[in-house]
Amino acid sequence: MSRDQAAEIASGSATVDVGDATTRYLLYGLLPGWFVPGLADWAMHRRTRIEDTAGTKESLIHSLMMAEVGLPIALTLRYEINPLLLAVQLGGAAVHEATALWDVRTAVESDREVERTSTASWSRCRSRRWPP
Repeated sequence: MSRDQAAEIASGSATVDVGDATTRYLLYGLLPGWFVPGLADWAMHRRTRIEDTAGTKESLIHSLMMAEVGLPIALTLRYEINPLLLAVQLGGAAVHEATALWDVRTAVESDREVERTSTASWSRCRSRRWPP
């Protein structure tokens, strides 16, 4: 938005379309907000060689989590934003979080060793003490 557009909106002679503002937030705020933690999760799993240490159950749980996030994202990219779509997004995020907790419990209860270093590394990354 240019200064002229901002001044016009501030003066009250122009209106801001709520749909456009919501779409911009979802595409440039929420979507990267889901993508960045997903990429960090992938990096931590790659570091611990999950493809060799986890079983089919954990792989299926991860596929389920991808679908739980992918469906709301695909719908957001395809359809106009409305209250139903926002409810689907919120529901997808809630179900995704519940599945993530199930995934962690499954990993901890499995026969393989779950390394605390991946959690510690992520904490250091979040607190800007990365690299260790």
